[in-house]
Amino acid sequence: MAEFLFCPSLNAESGTFNLTPVADTYTRQDLPSSNFGTENGLWVKKASTTASANGDRNLYLRFAAASLTNTSSWIEQASLVLDATNRPGNGTTYFSFDLYGLPDGHPDEGFLETVLTFSNAYNSSTNQPGSFVTNSLVYLGSSKAVSTNVPQAMVWNSPALREFIRGNRNTNLSFLLVRSSAHSDATSFASRENTDPSLRPILTYTDSGDPYTPASVTD
Repeated sequence: MAEFLFCPSLNAESGTFNLTPVADTYTRQDLPSSNFGTENGLWVKKASTTASANGDRNLYLRFAAASLTNTSSWIEQASLVLDATNRPGNGTTYFSFDLYGLPDGHPDEGFLETVLTFSNAYNSSTNQPGSFVTNSLVYLGSSKAVSTNVPQAMVWNSPALREFIRGNRNTNLSFLLVRSSAHSDATSFASRENTDPSLRPILTYTDSGDPYTPASVTD
């Protein structure tokens, strides 16, 4: 009986690589037809723990994943860094933010930043807290601010993020970021259009240089 094991072949480039988004935007529940894809900041807000609320905002990021689509590539580590530029907390309350992946085939995986709105975003909802639903999303972890200071780099680097990237098989690698902490204040992160390049979103990954190819084993 033939079985397949994954065995390394040392023919890939190893190292740590940075990707910047090719698209980013956010949606607003109270401005459902408006688009914010060219703004300097990306806003998120969850105003209520019990219902969708005016002003709720959710953030979308898309990276060009051509360098990650080889089925034999082996990603050892990955992290997403966003810089909060306004209201990562209020007083002594520091906000938490949840990251979701849009898997291959998701209706918004290839979203255009000048087209996406609350009205046409697949996961928008006027019935749920935060004005979004998790249908067809992959939960990738949470990050919590450590102060109200800005700019403040926030990092998502869970094993789930690494596995999500490993499983990607097309040229889009897209994410939805929501705030899990309810508060009337909105939080902003620097967008890819931010005038300070050092604050723009970055997806960092480490490739072992050991791509895996199937080897047949007979028992």
